[in-house]
Amino acid sequence: MFSSATSMANWTQVAKLLADDGDYGDNFGYTVAVDGDVIAVGVPDDEDLGNWSGSAYVFERDQSGSWSQVGKLLASDGGPLESFGASVAVSGNLILVGTPNA
Repeated sequence: MFSSATSMANWTQVAKLLADDGDYGDNFGYTVAVDGDVIAVGVPDDEDLGNWSGSAYVFERDQSGSWSQVGKLLASDGGPLESFGASVAVSGNLILVGTPNA
């Protein structure tokens, strides 16, 4: 429950995540999931496997606190219009990626 005495926190940007091969219109960041030092970013309009086939990027934070891309996930049987990456979830070393049109 919030009260009128609740103060606003001061937030600062610590990183800007970008895809190594991002393109205009990919919808990078459509979905995002975080668990500790791992972030999964859903990109349902990426076109590696055809128009709107989708992808998900994986970022990790190193010991110095810097974030870097460590992987890009594509559906092993993906194709056009499937929107892989429309949802993402992270739990430990497990990443789940939703594909609503598969």
